[in-house]
This record gives sequence, C-alpha cells and structure tokens, in this order.
Amino acid sequence: MVCWMLRRVKISILILSLVLLVGCVGFHIIEKVDFLTSAYWTVATVTTVGYGDITPQTRAGMIFALLLMTFGVGAILYALTTFIEMMVEGHLREMMRMGMREREIKKMHGHIIVCGYDRIGRKVVEEFRARGERVVIIDKREEAFRGIYEPDVPFIVGDARKEEILERAGVKRAKGLITTLHEESDNLLVVLNAKDLNPNIRIVSRADDEEGRKHLLKAGAERVILPEALCGVRMARAILHPGVCDFIDLSFAGEDVVIEEFEVSERSKVASSTIRESKIREKTGAMVVALKRGGTLLTNPSPDTKILAGDVLIVIIGKDEIKAIKDLLGA
Repeated sequence: MVCWMLRRVKISILILSLVLLVGCVGFHIIEKVDFLTSAYWTVATVTTVGYGDITPQTRAGMIFALLLMTFGVGAILYALTTFIEMMVEGHLREMMRMGMREREIKKMHGHIIVCGYDRIGRKVVEEFRARGERVVIIDKREEAFRGIYEPDVPFIVGDARKEEILERAGVKRAKGLITTLHEESDNLLVVLNAKDLNPNIRIVSRADDEEGRKHLLKAGAERVILPEALCGVRMARAILHPGVCDFIDLSFAGEDVVIEEFEVSERSKVASSTIRESKIREKTGAMVVALKRGGTLLTNPSPDTKILAGDVLIVIIGKDEIKAIKDLLGA
C-alpha cells in the first residue's frame, strides 16, 4: 500500500510539473513574453488566483489559457487528494519511516541481508538480532512487514531477484546474505546477482532437494540448507541423543552457554602459540572444540595444536565471556 501511494505521489508531482512546464513554454511562445513573466502567468492561471494584471492578448493565448486552467486545476486537485489521503490513512508517517530506513541502510557496512521474510526468514532475523548482528530484510510482500516499527530493523519491499533491490540493501557492503525464497530458481537468481555485485559476500541458501543444492553451490553459495532433510535428522537425533539436542537447542536459543566461532587475527596475543600455551580456557572459560584452517576442520584438537593467524576457533563459551575471548583473539 505504501509503495502504491508513493507511486501516486510521484505521478502527481510529475503531472503538476509537466503542466507548469508546458504553461511556461506555451505562454513564452504564444504571447512573446519572457520566461519569468510566463512562469508568473502560468502559476496564476493554474492556481486560479488571476490577479488581472496580465491577460492573454491573442486568441491562441486565450485558448491555451483555457486548456491550462482545465488541466492545471485537475493536476492540483489530484495532488491535494493524494496528500490528504496520505495524511488521513497514515501513509505519510510510513513514508517518512521508509526514508529513515533507506538512510540507515546506506550507512551500514558488514551487515547481513535476509531475502524472504516468511517463517524461516523470521527465525533467521531473530537469531541475528539476538546476537547483535545488523540485518536488512527484503521481501516483495508488503504485508510481511506489518507491525515492524523498530528503526534498527530496516527492510525493503521489493523483489530480491533484481540487482537494483540488492544494491538498495547494500549488497556491495554486506558480509553475508541468506535467501529463503520458496522457489529454487528464485534463490538461484539471487545468488548469481549477489555474487556478481559482491564476489566476496558469503551466501547461505535454502533448497528443496539435492539437485537444487548442487546448482546453488555451483552458482556461488557457500552453504545450502535443505530444511526438510535437516528437520528429519534433528527429529531422529532427538530420540537417539536427547541430551545433545537439548544442549544444542540451548546454545542457539540465546542461553548462558553458546557455541561460537572466532577468527584469530594477526595481532592476536595467541597467534603462533599452542592451545595449551594460549591458556584460552583459563583466561576466558572457553573450551575449544574445533579448529578450522582453510578448508580443513579439525575436531577436538590436541592441546599441542598450534594456533595460526587466520584460523577459526569453534568454542563453547558463556555469553558473558565472549568479549574476553574477542580481545584475546583480536576478533
């Protein structure tokens, strides 16, 4: 509704501007007056003020003035009706919020774009917000965002498959993108366009089957999730290993203990030392459960494993200790 109203505003401004331009040029040519006089004459005619100090001197000028009055008054009434409707139905306030969101998006760097705000998209956004990540949401259904008024949740009503919509979401400055659209062909197009605009962006997509997963990976997605397959595995594990499932659910539900990953920077105090020498557990309370180096994932690394700059440590840690490990790793 807001987008439709915004189009009406643009149309009304365009029509009114066209009427004024035609009036200025017409009076200038027909009545042989300068542009300032023709502009003054046009505005006086369209607004029906009619001061009477200037009147058409030719028959063509009179006919032109009659046409200008007719179309000019119609254009003004259309613009006023649009503005009043905006005021009465609250669209003006929403358009102002839209402008604020657009300005907020332009200032964002290192954020994450979520394409599709359905049940999966909502859970994704909730998880990111719980962990302090900045998110921009894209969905072509305006009703999907009904009830969102928080200024720190910027969203765009538009088709995520289009490059201009991705650019409005700041895809060139974003660090990640998640696409949860229902059609695999739509997700594939989003991945291709996003990678074309920002080759370094990390993309996670949903797919319905293994064939779709292969296509999305070839298109540039770093990871593809099959929701139905994942749900089936989780349900089986809930029966076989309920304690493990409870722990994982708690860690991803924003509880006190979480599973996180941190990259070791070159300026880190523990770079080039072993896990034992780094004393990560003593200093931060974190337990290193895996170490990722390049494309290799080393689970349950030995205390004598050397930590190098660029490694990613996967740890189990209390939420209150996250700042301490970030300082230690230079993350």
